[in-house]
Amino acid sequence: MTRNGLSATVIKEQYIEDGRRFNEGELLDIIHEKGVFPGVVRVGTYGPMEDQGSRISIMHKPDGHRAIVRYKTRLVLKDKGILLSKVKTIRQLLMCCYDLLEVIRNADKHRGILHRDISSGNVLVRSKHRSDNEPFAKDLGDMCFCKCLLAQSKDDSDGPSLKEKFDTDLLLTDFDSAEDKNLNNPEDSRVPKARTGTPIFMARMVRNTTHFQGIFRLPVILDVHEDVLSRYEKLYPDRVQDFPKQSRPELVEVPPNQKVDPTDFQHKQCYDAESVFWYLVWWSLLARPAYVSPNEPIPPVTWSSLTGAKDSRHFNFILPDTTFDLHSAYSEFASLLEEMRTHLIADLQFSKDPIKHRPDYLTEVFQRLILNFLIENKDKRFMVLKKSDTNREVELAAGGGAVMSKTPASGPATYASLIGNSVRSSTNVSLANKSSEGSLPPGSNSSTHGSNRGSPFPVLGPKRAFKKATLKKSRINKPTTSISTVSSGTKRGRELDELSDEDESEAKRYSRTREPRRVSAQSVKSSPTRPESGASSSQQNSAKRRHIGE
Repeated sequence: MTRNGLSATVIKEQYIEDGRRFNEGELLDIIHEKGVFPGVVRVGTYGPMEDQGSRISIMHKPDGHRAIVRYKTRLVLKDKGILLSKVKTIRQLLMCCYDLLEVIRNADKHRGILHRDISSGNVLVRSKHRSDNEPFAKDLGDMCFCKCLLAQSKDDSDGPSLKEKFDTDLLLTDFDSAEDKNLNNPEDSRVPKARTGTPIFMARMVRNTTHFQGIFRLPVILDVHEDVLSRYEKLYPDRVQDFPKQSRPELVEVPPNQKVDPTDFQHKQCYDAESVFWYLVWWSLLARPAYVSPNEPIPPVTWSSLTGAKDSRHFNFILPDTTFDLHSAYSEFASLLEEMRTHLIADLQFSKDPIKHRPDYLTEVFQRLILNFLIENKDKRFMVLKKSDTNREVELAAGGGAVMSKTPASGPATYASLIGNSVRSSTNVSLANKSSEGSLPPGSNSSTHGSNRGSPFPVLGPKRAFKKATLKKSRINKPTTSISTVSSGTKRGRELDELSDEDESEAKRYSRTREPRRVSAQSVKSSPTRPESGASSSQQNSAKRRHIGE
């Protein structure tokens, strides 16, 4: 918002291949067609850019690929904010992630829109609430955000107003990879790519098109915490009925050779919900408390598992005998991640429970887990412990490079888990010794920048080791995006939050922590490279998407 009360203008320009995706401006018009859809960025104007009556275009021909013609488009947005990754506390993070899940499920339910790229650059937090009088949409059913749900009960027999229900700091942006499920015209050439997203945050099924074989135990959906149950039943009457209490966990068998043809792949709401889980893992893994030392570096195998070119997240984060390696000050947060991952152990489509086949089942599961965690830990110190602006560093592996992954060498191999007991292949494979494929370097997803500056990702080893991979992996099937912000207001400076005396004493207590887990028998004594802070706007990061498959 500007000083005079008018909305700031965000101009997003891209070079986009015709027929490659839906028009972002049109999708935003659909979302807001019946009034403001809370939690989603609003669009002003959009369209192709022309020069002397001809559309502006560029031709790009990657090595070994066909020539691609991209046309320049411009999108003018009405809202802006800061990256969600910049929030300072776990409490703020979880409230926004609850609201993000609420937006995902209602955009799918009421508008037929799937975002398909829930990632660090596309989720914002409003710096200020909008001051215009544009009315909210009135057809969103029981949509309600976390602030209203956690508000103290009051005598409101008619229920909260739309303004109270739709009060959120969340702002979901970048719908240029989104899909309109209602567009069923077979002659329409605007068909979305079957699989798309940012690899770190993509659902495993979307990224690999492979179901992991085995027998798995899917837990029951938790009841809503008693402190908020009555208000939950009042605000979400349909959800209480749609997701009744379950009696016992279910054993689910996934047969072998369950690989999906990418051309037959269909995106689902549960895949966007899984992306929220990976966002929480990414945020919490990088988080370190303000003014606390030592750094407690991230074990390289953990970082490589999350960011590696070969996806090993299932074997290193989802299986029951793995750990998240969070900073010790935030170690209690791992319990939420552990509960969430138990619902990701097997693909829900193999369940025999019809409730688990509902498109919003996993979304409801995650929302209840987050809500209960917020209530149960509301007085815990780690929930409000302020995060540093500097990310945790990544510990260098032995020799400055090689990282041993727990992924079997043959790729996504079989895995059997029966009531928590697991069997895993003992074959290890080196991921990071081949150029930079063990860990994506800063800027490697950017089509417009080759440097590491401004990236939210730490470096695993020297920057030079990633140079070739940056050039090799960053320019295939990607839009070129530039963003400019026009505002009459003054630019606000960013200041570090000051800690009170109590905060400082708490920081000293947390500084006496355990040594981080070492994954290599021989440690390199050199100092790990320090990751730089994230980009200043989601639109600058929106070009960092990597689209998978045709």
